[in-house]
Amino acid sequence: MTDLKTKILKYFKLAFLFFPLVCFAQNSSSQWGGMTDIFDSPVGARAMAMGGAYVSVANDPFALYWNPAALDQIPQMGLGFYYSNLPAGTQYNYFSYAYPTLTMGTMSVGILRLSTGDITVRDDDATKLGSTNYSRTLFLFGYGYQMLDWMSLGATFKLERVDLPGYADNSLNVSNITESGFGTDVGILLSPFNSGVLGNVKIGLNIQNFIQRSIRAIEDRETTPRNYRFGLSKTVVMSNPKNYLTFAFEMDVNERQFSNNFNYNIPTQYHMGVEYDFNQNFMLRLGYDMRPDITDTKSAMPTYGFGLKFVGFELDYSYWNGWDSLLGSSHRLSFVMNIGKDREQRLAEIREKEIQRIQEEVYRQKQLERQNAIVSGMARANQFFESKDYARAFTTINKVLTYDESGDDPELADARDLLSRINMAIKKQQEEENLELLKRDQEAAARRRQQQLVEEHYNKAMGYFADEEYPDALLECERALEVEPNSEIVKELRDKITEDLKQKLKELLENAKKFEERGQRYEAVNYYNRARRLARGNKQVESYIANRLNRLELRLNNEDKVRRAAIYERDKNWKEAAALYEDALKSDPNNKELQKKYKATKQRAEARQMKMTPEVKDLYTKGVMAYTKGDFKTALDFYQKALDLQPNNISILRALDAAVEKLRQQKTN
Repeated sequence: MTDLKTKILKYFKLAFLFFPLVCFAQNSSSQWGGMTDIFDSPVGARAMAMGGAYVSVANDPFALYWNPAALDQIPQMGLGFYYSNLPAGTQYNYFSYAYPTLTMGTMSVGILRLSTGDITVRDDDATKLGSTNYSRTLFLFGYGYQMLDWMSLGATFKLERVDLPGYADNSLNVSNITESGFGTDVGILLSPFNSGVLGNVKIGLNIQNFIQRSIRAIEDRETTPRNYRFGLSKTVVMSNPKNYLTFAFEMDVNERQFSNNFNYNIPTQYHMGVEYDFNQNFMLRLGYDMRPDITDTKSAMPTYGFGLKFVGFELDYSYWNGWDSLLGSSHRLSFVMNIGKDREQRLAEIREKEIQRIQEEVYRQKQLERQNAIVSGMARANQFFESKDYARAFTTINKVLTYDESGDDPELADARDLLSRINMAIKKQQEEENLELLKRDQEAAARRRQQQLVEEHYNKAMGYFADEEYPDALLECERALEVEPNSEIVKELRDKITEDLKQKLKELLENAKKFEERGQRYEAVNYYNRARRLARGNKQVESYIANRLNRLELRLNNEDKVRRAAIYERDKNWKEAAALYEDALKSDPNNKELQKKYKATKQRAEARQMKMTPEVKDLYTKGVMAYTKGDFKTALDFYQKALDLQPNNISILRALDAAVEKLRQQKTN
């Protein structure tokens, strides 16, 4: 029985290593039984129709397999399905789900499964011992993120679970052994060019098995080698923006191409493909899969296929004559189901909702401000009305009614009613006063004419008062009092106008003074002018405002002179600059800075060629020597001493200016 177990074990070792060769390869370069990854067989009919040149093109759920960095190119949530029947009753299936977030990249999960059932087990004498199953399942968990406009990164964590034949028991029943291993792929996708001939060019790199999986095969251990997929693609937009051509090239380099630890190397494999997309509904594809075997025999196998898109579904077909078509050419189908709205639509909805929220917030804020203004205005108007201050009640309620744009806003019905009562109260007050006047004056007709005139002036005064035109309102009150000096209602209105005018003048003058203290003289002038218009007839206030305006205008004129002088000084027009500085000093004789500027420009304006005295020449020469050595500070000291002895020597002045400029540049550097 021990010898029989040994034979069975030996058989299973050979079967385990030989099985991928039988099912997956026409040549040695695609085996994993000690050579490459058993999951090297491509997935997705679109990729296969393009000859396997897909590492820089992938933009669907199959990107999880081809290049995780391309996951963030997937526009919307989707499912990808791929099913393939291989020789010897083997099935090769793929399923994946991709979920692109709005700002945090794209996540994806998938399953890749290779399985063969009902495998007959025989011993060395070809005696049937029983049957078993063989399966390998690869669980994929991927994430891709576009870090920059032109660069995306991604990684796929891979967990492999293997169900392989084990030992036979005493009754020759064969059990299976389960093994697990994990690894990682990493990828990058670049779009470095935005326009021109190289626009829409993408560069992709996927390092498969960056962290290598390791599976125990009975007593041996198999480790997946690293495989480097490098690809380029270029998309050309046709006359219709929805029609375009995509050209793709890919080169696969296995680490065993460079290894000296094996009896064979895996040659570099090349893939090329082209896709024509018509109206984003129908796609035609053509490709070449060039895979030399380990003897370096070149073979280029054509591939082609098409794709259909309709209402979120995509069906892809490829005629594949690739290296895994052991028994000849085969037909491959894959299916993609897109779910929900794409990322741009979701972002647009979020932006639209945010704009709507902001608009609603602004509207609510305006409504709140409007409501507060109405409530506070109504409260103050009622307070004035209850205290029989009808003038202020009238102006206050009219300000509230400015919010009544339609004239019949139900929310402002109380305000319109209050205005009516105020008008009635004013009219009643006027009528009561008229009656009293008529009782005292027998000349009823004259008194009526007189009262009409008073009413006209009073109503005009009320209108000016409401518009804060206080001088005109006071003038109308005075005219009314000229007609009727004893009119209490006019006197009361005049007192209120005078009180509000004083308050307004005080406010304007305080604001003007604040702006003046801050140096904002033009704003201060504006407030003083507004105050001067309201202070008409008030000699004391007018005189005060006139003095302040004169001082401000003087300061503004002086600043203008200094500004113009600085421009002349910059242009080395010393004479004009000195004249303006001198003119400015007349208004501000104690200004040290102006004195300094005037002295410097006047000195340069009067400079001339002069013969240097021996002492001056000695100082000048020392300055030149220091300047030549780059010691500009020492040179400046010597030039200044020489200039003190001959202030108008143009040569010394020019040398001094040059040293100052060099010293400034030196400090700046």
